[in-house]
Amino acid sequence: MENTRRLLPPVSSYAEVTKKLLALAIPLSFTRIIINLLQSVEAVFIPEKLQAYGYDTATALSVYGVLTGMALPLIFFPNALTGSMSLLLLPIVSEADAAGNKEAVRRTSVKTVYSCLLLGGICTLGFLLLGRPVGRYLFDSELAGQFVCSLSFICPFLYLGTTLSSILHGLGKAGSVFFINVSSLLIRLAFVFLLLPKFGINAYIAGMLLAQIYSAVCYLFVLKSVSGSLPI
Repeated sequence: MENTRRLLPPVSSYAEVTKKLLALAIPLSFTRIIINLLQSVEAVFIPEKLQAYGYDTATALSVYGVLTGMALPLIFFPNALTGSMSLLLLPIVSEADAAGNKEAVRRTSVKTVYSCLLLGGICTLGFLLLGRPVGRYLFDSELAGQFVCSLSFICPFLYLGTTLSSILHGLGKAGSVFFINVSSLLIRLAFVFLLLPKFGINAYIAGMLLAQIYSAVCYLFVLKSVSGSLPI
């Protein structure tokens, strides 16, 4: 019995581990809850603001459906690759950070940034050149092709943000990621409520682009504060 007790870690170790887990779990949970809530608000009010712009109900719902059901899935499709990369990066970065190996964190971050920018640049060029024919071929919709072309510029920042947020989670910066994600969505909502009734769906697309640029830049500077240098 005494030998068993000696093998068990002290209660303080359990408390320390629990504290660290909660520090990660609570911001992640709040991030998911608040993001879902804000996205629901966005989804409810976009058709309404399109009607304020001058569309009738059927046209407003049709335009929003083409954007979210046809164009955005194409833009997000390559993000499956960066999503998989994010899952692989999380334990690698966490291990390097726990060992105090900042150089490994920096090297991983640099490779990630350049890989995502390369993938994003290729996708932007591809969607710009092929967006309209792909929209016509897949969906028989000229509008879907126009949206794909307009959304193509989001790709580098979207893919970069996905992987950088995973790196920051691995570095224990879940709170910073939470703040950036929420403020990014608030930027999009500001475009929905203030500009979409005046300029139409293009204002929402512009808001998405600005929000993605904001997120990617903020992630880079938070990473700089941890690693000591920008990974570019």
